[in-house]
Amino acid sequence: MADDLSFTKNFGKFHHNSHISYLLSKSKLGLGQNPGKDWFNTIKKFYEELDGIPEISSVLRVLEHTENLEVIFDFEASSILDLDPTQSSSTSGSCDYKTGRLYLGAKHDFGAVLGTLAHEFTHLAVQIVYDNECNPYGIEDAQTKSDFAEIIEECRLKPEGDPIVKRVFTAYKNPEDWASELIVRVPHLLAYYYDERDDAILSGLEEDFRGLFEFFRVKILPDLLRSGFGYQFPEFSQDKFAPHPGRNSLHLRENLRFCFGKDLLHTLEGIPCIFAKISDFASGRSAGEICQAAQSELAPILVVDCSRDYLSLHPYWSWILKLDSRDYGLGGDDFWNFFNSKIRLILITNPKENWLNQNEDRKVRRLDLDYNWDDLTEDSQRILLQTRDINFQGKSIKFDQILQRNSRLCHEFLDKMLNQNEDIVIGEPPAVFDGDYYYIERKLIVAQIEANFPAELIRNPPSRMMVISDEVGVGKTTILKHISKEVKDIFPNFWVVRLNLMDFAEIFEEFLKKRVQILQLLLQILTFNNGAESELFIELLRSKRVIFLLDSFDELDPTHKPIIIEILQYLDQIKLDQIWITTRFYSEHNFGRFYSEHNFGRLFKMTSCYLEPLTLNDQLDYLSDYWRKFLGVPPTTSSTI
Repeated sequence: MADDLSFTKNFGKFHHNSHISYLLSKSKLGLGQNPGKDWFNTIKKFYEELDGIPEISSVLRVLEHTENLEVIFDFEASSILDLDPTQSSSTSGSCDYKTGRLYLGAKHDFGAVLGTLAHEFTHLAVQIVYDNECNPYGIEDAQTKSDFAEIIEECRLKPEGDPIVKRVFTAYKNPEDWASELIVRVPHLLAYYYDERDDAILSGLEEDFRGLFEFFRVKILPDLLRSGFGYQFPEFSQDKFAPHPGRNSLHLRENLRFCFGKDLLHTLEGIPCIFAKISDFASGRSAGEICQAAQSELAPILVVDCSRDYLSLHPYWSWILKLDSRDYGLGGDDFWNFFNSKIRLILITNPKENWLNQNEDRKVRRLDLDYNWDDLTEDSQRILLQTRDINFQGKSIKFDQILQRNSRLCHEFLDKMLNQNEDIVIGEPPAVFDGDYYYIERKLIVAQIEANFPAELIRNPPSRMMVISDEVGVGKTTILKHISKEVKDIFPNFWVVRLNLMDFAEIFEEFLKKRVQILQLLLQILTFNNGAESELFIELLRSKRVIFLLDSFDELDPTHKPIIIEILQYLDQIKLDQIWITTRFYSEHNFGRFYSEHNFGRLFKMTSCYLEPLTLNDQLDYLSDYWRKFLGVPPTTSSTI
């Protein structure tokens, strides 16, 4: 949008309307349109009207948290054909959710444009929340998909109905498109019939399509609210803006969008502020208005957003900094010095920009806007922990499954929690088990009581320390990998550690030469991506939420086995729920020798088990599956392998 249209003296004055300010900053006219008309206020009126409809206000707040958004209006055409030649001449709006670009043909009456805006905005919001081709349910949510399919069928079979709804089934021939198109009809209708004179029509439609409206309000709206209102940011501490000797201005290395999200404006509310963009200083009229406003306000703070237009205005940057505003009572450096006193100038730039180094003579102090965990309210902390997804060792869980609100690690992960566009990955999966295709289910026979234990042996082992002993080559390593996978499925919030002890001979040798604490030895053995991961491991270990699986004990050098005994003693003192060990065969009759050789009997309470032998049919099934996989023969092929 043209610069002289986007300037408003009190832009973003009220923090509770920050989502509207953000949408306005992402809106513009299509090429070739007359910038002299007051389209900016018209668009602002659209957004304010939509914000007055509670269901649609939630949609707008979801969009405030998306990085990629561009809303392009064509007020000189009723279709978007000139904006997007790939569309038909009858299409008045479209949403490309992959790029975040929305096109609007706005040469319609007010209600029609409102309806189209609500329609396209909801497409994008539903995609942001569910990430499933704009469908109103998650990709794995089969139950909700089935429930909504019934609503689709009810709407399709209605003999009469509003043309906005009926168009779903006449314009879209592929039934796979119906779910994504039908759900956006609710906000479309609410916006189209926005006028109080249309209340009777809207009430009739809500009755006709009761199931559709109820689904939106009962299922979709709460998810939108969680996404759009999920982060209740506190005020910035005022001392963040306290003067520093010789550094009177503040340089905020943040995009304007994140300043809105972090509620900077809430902190500045009640303080006389003038909000501008750096491009406004390239316009004499806008710069003059700023100067006049500065002299009419009592010690105003000038907040300049440099994050959007910095690159395009880079060739003129020096000229803008030395702006000649003598016609308005202030000139050149006097203009900046006027604001520069008593922390009256705040410059917001993109974090990637190196503005500070280029303008050291301006005596600007950089302030990176960041929160400590303790700065957040308890509700905000709880919401972040309960709603933020993480990939923990290959399993999707919520933060509150591994962290308590009072954990100091919450601050370490805070930036990632706040950045919804960043996937959070913690830890590597415990095992890459590539044998699922031809894996034969094995039973573990507990030696002391000579009984077969089913799968719940993993869920409820008879003792905390389980020893799998059997002959060489019978599959101890394979089943340990399988157990690690099963353990992670059952206990997704536990850190599961599977180690082949033979891989750490050098570390064990170094330990014999220079002894360290056992915890430090464990941290040397394990692999972490960063310090926060290692601290999280320690925290989970101390809270008994770590499971160890140790392979190949029998293959260790005799001098290294006592080290493992020390590790086991350390883990046993913590009273971990499960420790699994594999070793060479000790039958139920001579397992006592295993105890006595390694002093296990005195040190630990252990349960030994061995693998049930493969039957002839098991062996044939394994070989058949293995060779099918190796040769690439489909499982349905009836030919003999």
